[in-house]
Amino acid sequence: WTDGSWTFEITSRGTEAGEEILNVTGGERRGRRQTLQVLADSGLLLSARQDVFMGQGDKFALTVKNTSADTLPADAADRVSQLQSEMLTLQRELKRRPDSQLAELSARQIEIVMPKIDQLSALAKDTPLQEAALRIRRDVERQHGRIAKTMDRQQQLLNKDAPGFSLNRVTGGLVDSETLKGKTVVLHFWKYAEKPLSEPYGQVGYLEFLYNKRKASGVEVVGIATNTALQQPNSSRSAKRATRKLIEFMNLTYPIGYDDGSLLRAFGDPRDVGGKLPLWVVISSSGKVVHYHGGFYEVDRRQGLKELDEVLRQQLQPNANK
Repeated sequence: WTDGSWTFEITSRGTEAGEEILNVTGGERRGRRQTLQVLADSGLLLSARQDVFMGQGDKFALTVKNTSADTLPADAADRVSQLQSEMLTLQRELKRRPDSQLAELSARQIEIVMPKIDQLSALAKDTPLQEAALRIRRDVERQHGRIAKTMDRQQQLLNKDAPGFSLNRVTGGLVDSETLKGKTVVLHFWKYAEKPLSEPYGQVGYLEFLYNKRKASGVEVVGIATNTALQQPNSSRSAKRATRKLIEFMNLTYPIGYDDGSLLRAFGDPRDVGGKLPLWVVISSSGKVVHYHGGFYEVDRRQGLKELDEVLRQQLQPNANK
């Protein structure tokens, strides 16, 4: 049978303490595997082992074992079942993959979750999931505040002249705003360090795809490495080497530069208001700031960074900057 992107099969049966045991294997299209051991009559999970890939494809084994089990009272069991159903429905509405490692929510997703927090908390009350529901509430409220502050910063910057810059390129030479005049420019602030490196890799793969799609129309992309090791004489050489490895690993063709952090401070570091990098800034062909986005974008499987691409598409229309 299948569940999402996973396919499962009962491979053998056995007995333990007089109860029938099912041994199950699962596989996913991207190569991950699971082995499960469950009680045949109830489906209770006894143990599980799953492949986990981190960093640049490093493989680890995650193993869990059930050491005890308690039966919930009927009312609590019913509410846990309802909560599980609501959470799965919410996951679909948010359009998040079950295996997503990204914790951040977009503004659209926050709008969907906020009205449902009270219902989730009520269902979880006095059940084993009460603490989980409380953590969800705290995280959603924190992210709601983060997005509100990011939107305030965007309003402060919109249609203002973008600061000029001259950055040292990791591969040598300079990236200068003077040479980009008349272009629509995407600035992408991120660490650009080889390690630690984990999905979604700063979304640079999607940015590279978008760059190749739009560069013939006058769009330029500049990556700005926020790795502080690049600024230190004793660590600059090794930091540059690590960034070059990342460029090769992700097949990036747009230039990547760095400075002493001044450009990020000029736009406003989203981390100062509880947000995270990457930071995305779009500068129009007339030199005005037209977009400011802290954190990751929602990804459309067919269109990639759809929200960012829509900003660029509007900028490329005739009379967009008149």
